Amino acid sequence: MGRRTALLALALVSMPCVVVGGDAAACPCEPCVEGVGMRDNASWGFYRLSDVYAHTLSSYNACFWPRSLACDYSHKRTHLSDLDAFLAAVRRRLARTPEAPPAADEVVWHLRLGDTVDCDDAFERPCARNAKYVLQRPFFEAVAARLKPRSVITLIYATQHAGCKDAHRTPPERSRAYVAAAIQLLRSRGFEVRERADGEPDADMTYMCRARTLVLAGGGYTRLAGECARAFDAARPATVLGLAAPATDLVELPRAYRNSRRDAIDADKARRAAKKQRESSPRDEEPAIILGRVAEFSFNEITIRTNSGNQTIKRVELELGPHVAHD
Repeated sequence: MGRRTALLALALVSMPCVVVGGDAAACPCEPCVEGVGMRDNASWGFYRLSDVYAHTLSSYNACFWPRSLACDYSHKRTHLSDLDAFLAAVRRRLARTPEAPPAADEVVWHLRLGDTVDCDDAFERPCARNAKYVLQRPFFEAVAARLKPRSVITLIYATQHAGCKDAHRTPPERSRAYVAAAIQLLRSRGFEVRERADGEPDADMTYMCRARTLVLAGGGYTRLAGECARAFDAARPATVLGLAAPATDLVELPRAYRNSRRDAIDADKARRAAKKQRESSPRDEEPAIILGRVAEFSFNEITIRTNSGNQTIKRVELELGPHVAHD
């Protein structure tokens, strides 16, 4: 039988690995969505501390933020949601970069903003998307009623936090409008309000961990802060206010608001489930081909090896038919 050959098309895409003080060889350089990549560590907007803590053993944060809490924790944890390992990482960070803790009578209040503020009046009503993260006026009123009069409240928030899966960015003006409405309400109740805005998430986390009174928003980052605050000083656990665990003091919402928020969350879940179903359905699409090199090989000589130069083989295609030759 004659020797058969085929044209081998290799699509090579150069993906430089941007690492600050990390190990480039271990860096996965995997974008979470097209156009929004974890390769960009210039912004903390894509940092995922709570995901590394509770949901994934991925090491991308260890790669792109090698001096972060996520990196330190990922090296020491023995399982997901390893609170002891996380507390130890927080203490090591504080030893390296000391920072004054919140005052004993200070109320630290976390707001989950950025990509989750998906409508213009998010302080007054739940948005259609990401309703579980952002809380409205009735929650603020319920918490304010439980605080000591004239307390000092520090609002911690980030307007630049970006969505990973949907590449969905919302205008920061929506977050700022939300904060302005929250401050107006709290000051009208006689509280002194301070802001800790758009800082490093690790510094914000260590600050919240040492709060004596902490108010939670929605999502994994705020939940992790609540767990940390409750456990950081075992002799004097913090008071944590929120809608669910790890809150020590559950906030009771008015029935009408509780129902409207639940309906918005359920609708958002249904939308996400439908989207996931659509994305998992078979598609008849023509694949995009970037032709990098065409060469002729015998079939028993074709071998795929790792390459150098920070290139990733995105596709290997054997074209048969008219390209098949016989000796």
